[in-house]
Amino acid sequence: MQVLTRRGEGPVEAVMLSFKHQDGAIHIALDSAGIAEFITILQRLDATRGHVHLLTKSNGGRELDEKTPRGEEAVGEVIVDYIE
Repeated sequence: MQVLTRRGEGPVEAVMLSFKHQDGAIHIALDSAGIAEFITILQRLDATRGHVHLLTKSNGGRELDEKTPRGEEAVGEVIVDYIE
């Protein structure tokens, strides 16, 4: 895992947050810091009532890990939409 930087802020705790599509299911891997980060992202989404793109570093983001904990390629972009 790497030390991440929130946009406009200093370094934060290393976070594991990855998504993998396999056998018709979405597998989400996260650690305690990843849970906190995902909750924060969802709370921001609730406040803005819009959508958010979670990206790997290679896709221009910083929210998602490139690999799963097992070293497999993870999903490079996750889009979460707020729906009323």
